[in-house]
Amino acid sequence: YAKTDELRDDPISQETVPESDFLVGRIRREFTDGGSIGAIAVARRQNGAWQSVAGVDGELAFLSYGRFVGYWLKSSVSGVIGKNQARYLEAGWRAPYLQLTLSGLDLQEHFSADAGFIPRVSTKKYYGSVRLPVRSMWNWLPWVNEITPGGWIQYYENQTGSIETVNQNATFDIIFREASRIELTLRKQREQINSPFYVAGKLLIQPGDYSFVSWSTLLRASPAYCFRPAVRFEGGEFWDGTMSTIVFDLAWTQSATLSVTGSYRRDQINLPRGSVRVDLPSIRISIAASPNLFSDFTFQYNSVLKQLLINARLDFIHRPLSHLYLTFNEARNIELDQAVYRAVTVKFTYLFSI
Repeated sequence: YAKTDELRDDPISQETVPESDFLVGRIRREFTDGGSIGAIAVARRQNGAWQSVAGVDGELAFLSYGRFVGYWLKSSVSGVIGKNQARYLEAGWRAPYLQLTLSGLDLQEHFSADAGFIPRVSTKKYYGSVRLPVRSMWNWLPWVNEITPGGWIQYYENQTGSIETVNQNATFDIIFREASRIELTLRKQREQINSPFYVAGKLLIQPGDYSFVSWSTLLRASPAYCFRPAVRFEGGEFWDGTMSTIVFDLAWTQSATLSVTGSYRRDQINLPRGSVRVDLPSIRISIAASPNLFSDFTFQYNSVLKQLLINARLDFIHRPLSHLYLTFNEARNIELDQAVYRAVTVKFTYLFSI
């Protein structure tokens, strides 16, 4: 069960979202071969009215390296009949030297996920990826453990068959003997925009057909180190302008009971209509008070929205593989010293044999 207060000036819709009550139920049966079958139901009460989403999901393993994953969901909203389903199917193969994924998602026109969240409505999404890990067996590269070329493509189309988005990524990863890594990525993206929207809440993107190319480089230290820095650089075209990004992370593990991760991200967006800089510093603290009690605290500041996001989570393992979660989320406007969003969530899981 979860309850949220009224959200004023939603950062995405700029509207006021009424307070809501959520109920979530989940049951799952796992099999010894790695497969599973389950059912889920989610209900939301807002303005005195209930709406829900319910369905089944499952996973099937085959031939050691293969698997099928899928789900079928149906929403229930007063006054809406028909075309209210969501269907997903994924096939994957993860062998030591070949990793493949193919998937398809169909969100029908009247499917409502107001009880949860989906990035797009009334759409079809197709995805495919390939990775070819090559283990280093050459004496002249003793410090390299694995080289992995790969790539993926995904595209969205509406229910009439018109393409809305195409994303293409080519990747090249190098993993060293001590587990440090370098990741190189080249991206090509096409977007068909039908309605105007704002980037970073300030720069307007007009309807049109956009294509842009960007790149990124990631350098990450081995997780075996006490201090683990990572830095990522991105740059290239962005809509009808350019964007550059730098992300710096530093993780510190004092012991099995305490770890701290600090992060800073800066986006510089330059469009013909203007420029904007977004700074996102954050810190996360993880504490293991005992083998059965864990807590996480995350704080993030958004320089454009002038908001401090706070997330706190308590995880109590009351019996093996069974948890009691308590979470607190708040978005606070620093200039007004006022909470624009607050939610408290309780989640209880209990594992039993059938």
